[in-house]
Amino acid sequence: MNIVVIPCFDRPEFLHVTLELITKADNYKDYLYLFQCDYGFDLKNLEVIDNFDAIKVINRTKFTGYREGKQSFNVLSGLITAAQHTKELVFLIEDDVFIGKDYFTFHEDLHKKEKDIFCSILAKNHNMSNDYKIISNENYYYINSKNHYQGIGATFNKAIIKKYIQKHFNVEYFKNVSLYCKKNFKGLDSWGMEQDGLIRRILTVSELKTAFAHVPRCYHAGWYSYHRGKKLKMTFDKKVNEIKNIAFNKEKMRQINNYFEHYINDSEPCNLITKHTELKEYTKKLSTI
Repeated sequence: MNIVVIPCFDRPEFLHVTLELITKADNYKDYLYLFQCDYGFDLKNLEVIDNFDAIKVINRTKFTGYREGKQSFNVLSGLITAAQHTKELVFLIEDDVFIGKDYFTFHEDLHKKEKDIFCSILAKNHNMSNDYKIISNENYYYINSKNHYQGIGATFNKAIIKKYIQKHFNVEYFKNVSLYCKKNFKGLDSWGMEQDGLIRRILTVSELKTAFAHVPRCYHAGWYSYHRGKKLKMTFDKKVNEIKNIAFNKEKMRQINNYFEHYINDSEPCNLITKHTELKEYTKKLSTI
């Protein structure tokens, strides 16, 4: 059975909506869900997880004393653990990533066609300019020739995690993520240093490629976290309703993320009622691939 890793911490209201959408995805019960609860997590998450109708395991991360590397330790722990037990694939779905109907089947089909990729990603490529045209044919994917990685909607073959990522799961990194990246990935210091930045560096030196869906199957809906925005101060049910009121609306998401252009780009709602048949590689040149 393939494994879906879902890190969570202090936003059970987002987790609630994320899991609602997962239950609408094709074949969602075919997977084991590993909930990676970071140290100090909101106990409301356990109630939300308990109501989720699928095979699941909860892993509670213990206190490590890490500061810079706290979140990275939690996320990477989930990936490493899943790689040891999954049938073949490890899906990473953050607690605020909203997925579409054929999310799982698209990933599965893509990995059957492309055996040598670093990972598949079904969110819009936020590393590219926004001027390339998304075509309506939902069967298309493209191979990215640059080191484009984002943790939104990513899925790995277990062999990639074991060969390339696992060796960086070490105390030296988690104690000082910045120093570790500068020391071990010289010349690649312009990106973030937490888990996404680390994985992007690993991807770069591996010289492997990523594969993106041409039509996105998911997006990052969380407009507030410890990196951005202010948390909602209301009852849980009202938080859920407020998320549903805002996070599916492009204009409302643009307004709430208007303080930093990058946040607008990575939080644009997409169609979640997607479908595909036989996948086809899109070979026409995209402007900044």
